[in-house]
Amino acid sequence: MQKSEILMALVAALAVASPAFASLSFTDCSSTYEVKRVEMGTCKQVPCPVLVEQEVNVTTTFYAKFPSSELIPTALYYAINTKFPATVGSYDPRDAANGGDTTQRANITVNPELPPVLGYLQWMLHNEKGERVVCFRVDILIYWYWPPR
Repeated sequence: MQKSEILMALVAALAVASPAFASLSFTDCSSTYEVKRVEMGTCKQVPCPVLVEQEVNVTTTFYAKFPSSELIPTALYYAINTKFPATVGSYDPRDAANGGDTTQRANITVNPELPPVLGYLQWMLHNEKGERVVCFRVDILIYWYWPPR
């Protein structure tokens, strides 16, 4: 193997191992589409710290196994076995009309009623037929104050 081939292999290996290319750890909750990657703000590992009443950017990349002309987002927070609604603010309404790889972005407001505990965010996308095509959960650590006291 020549030096240039070794260097190219090393660069490729570093790119794959880089956190910039890594997805957060998430739990799939019966997605029809294949969820490939989940990002949440600047979080690099779970549980992701979230501050109540702040917006968190959630980016999801998935493979749409079949076309959908409309994708409707729903977000929920769960803490202490209780469901809390989340407000989906600015949402990038890209559809999966052609199938294939699709990336969705949304800003989600952290519910001010959440207690300062471990919990999770559940993100779902339903298509125009009401079918849940994307569903995943990401562990979060909820804070009322930042920095934590």
